[in-house]
Formats: sequence, C-alpha cells, structure tokens
Amino acid sequence: MLNAAEDKGNSLLPEEIQRYLVGGKFGSVIEYHQSLGSTNERAKELAALGGPEGLVVVAESQKQGKGRLGRTWFSPQGKGIYLSLIIRPPLKPVEISGFTLLGAVALAEAVFQITGLRAGIKWPNDLLVKGKKFAGILTEMKSEQGENYSLILGTGINVNSDPLDFPLTIRDTATSLKMILGKELERARLAGALLQVLEKLYVEYLEKGLEPILQLWKEWNVTLGQWVTISSGTEKYFGQAVELDQTGALLVKGSDGKIHSFISGEVTLKN
Repeated sequence: MLNAAEDKGNSLLPEEIQRYLVGGKFGSVIEYHQSLGSTNERAKELAALGGPEGLVVVAESQKQGKGRLGRTWFSPQGKGIYLSLIIRPPLKPVEISGFTLLGAVALAEAVFQITGLRAGIKWPNDLLVKGKKFAGILTEMKSEQGENYSLILGTGINVNSDPLDFPLTIRDTATSLKMILGKELERARLAGALLQVLEKLYVEYLEKGLEPILQLWKEWNVTLGQWVTISSGTEKYFGQAVELDQTGALLVKGSDGKIHSFISGEVTLKN
C-alpha cells in the first residue's frame, strides 16, 4: 500500500497523471485502484455500462494481469504502469486490426520522449532493449448491443522493478526501465505522455488510415529482416520476416521461398 509519506509523483493517482495531459479525451476520466484483478477486465465492465471513450483504468498492482495469448503480466505493487483505455472508434471491426501496432508505437514514442531511450518493437507489440522485454500492449474488443463495440487497449510497463522483483521464470527475459537506465522514473509522467501520444496517433489513424501507423511501426521495429520462429498454437514456423501487409500482418519468407502471412502468434528472434 502507498502511504502518506510516499511521494505522490511516484503514484498513479488521477491528479498526478492529469498534470501531464493537455486537453483531449484520453485520461479526462481516470478510475484508480490500489489493487485490481485486471485493468482490462475492469475497463470492459465500464464499457458495457456505457463508459465514455477516453476513460482510463489504472492500478498500482494487478492480481491477474493479462498479457497476449492468454499469458499473465507480472504486476508488482507500485513498480509499473498497469493501464487500460476505452476506445470507441467509428470504424467497422475489420478496420481495427492496426490498434495493437498503434499502441506499440505510442509506447515507444512516449518512452523516448521521457527517457531518451530508443526501444525496439518486436512484432506486433513487445518493447525490447537488448533482447529483453519491458512493456507490451493487449487490445481486446468488447461487443455491445447491436453492432456497437468498444476497444480496450491495455498496457503493462515494467518501470521501477528491480532484478529480484521478477519471478525466476522470466528473470532472464524481462527487464525494467530502472534496470536499463539506472534510476527510478516518475510513473505518472510516463503514463501521461503515453495517453497524449495514443490520442495523437488515434486521430491520425481516423484521418489517414493505417498506412502512416505502419510506417511509424517500421521505424521502431527490430523484427523485419530478421530470422524468426513464429509459434501459433502447437505449430511453429521458421523463416525471415520480410514485411507487414496493409493490415499489419507479418509476412515471413520460408526456406522454400514462399511468403506466409501471420495475423497472430509469438515471435522469437534468432540471436
């Protein structure tokens, strides 16, 4: 639990995050929790109750933090940013495939703004430094009445975690911004920067489509041109990642010269 003597700037209290927001919808309403099962699940509940676009759920810790592909996200108390955002895009569901890529670009840009650190994006949405992951994005669609839906964009960022904070199972593959930079960061400032960049890119997506987001993603990525193994369910495929298609799917060239398209899966980069 946070105590009264703790520096508020290192909490995710709504007023602390909102100090760094300049207008806009994203973060104008923030629901704060000391501990929560999952910010994504709570955001889904609020969306079903009519929660407005731009509503944010944040927590100091999560008991069942959600990662991609059914994994959990390690969410220790007061060390990271666990944040989920309700988006109600005026688009058909088939047109929202790029939001995970958009979220990854926003994460990379926000981290660079605040720290000067240039992270790499591993397809589709993992942020890495020297091959270790410190942040990721999870997007989930919540169907509502009729053809209405909302999109929940969640993020987990390892900000001020120390090496021994991580479980042994991920200690060799995970890192934090504190471990990379050698100093603690103000989490509220980074959360505010993220919301600002997310909203900027969202407006651009609505105005210009996915292509500008794809180009930005390519500028940050560490996947294209690399030999990769893609795990999807029980199947694995090895080849060279060569491009993204217009929907954000990863195109991989196998040893037979054929191009295979993947819309989901876990990518492992060959060292």
